[in-house]
Amino acid sequence: MTELEEPHLKYILELLADRAQRKAEVAEEDEVARLQGLIQAYQFRRAEMEKRSQHAALEQQSFDEQEELDVLRKLREQQLIRQGISEPTDG
Repeated sequence: MTELEEPHLKYILELLADRAQRKAEVAEEDEVARLQGLIQAYQFRRAEMEKRSQHAALEQQSFDEQEELDVLRKLREQQLIRQGISEPTDG
């Protein structure tokens, strides 16, 4: 942080570092757990956005029959994964 050329950016970075340090001192989780939580939250939000996009495309009927089946299968697989349910197998 000592080699920043713009004083206002250096100031902002120092403020953020100070806030992060104070939060870390009272955090209930360690850094790794917090990072994993952030990653999981990001992945969930991204999956939800993709799911909404696919639902909208299905409602607009912008897929041919095979593409629609593929999207529906993918949505079903994603839902099963979120619920922790394994796909049934023949046999």
